Amino acid sequence: MVLLSADQGFANNIRFPIGSHNGIIVLRFPNEISRQRLNKELLKSLSGLEDRDIYSNLIIISPGRVRIHRVD
Repeated sequence: MVLLSADQGFANNIRFPIGSHNGIIVLRFPNEISRQRLNKELLKSLSGLEDRDIYSNLIIISPGRVRIHRVD
């Protein structure tokens, strides 16, 4: 199970330490983006990830960029 949210609060490593959850994905996209483009960008970004990239990690997805904050 993974939490997928646009709420920037979930990127807070103090409240949600990396490794203390099954995986959090935070979306950082402009509010003006169309739902169709958002879905396309999201599917493109997720298709490049494997289970080990997601499990227990924090992933931040923005247009054209995926950042993975991994468990040490």
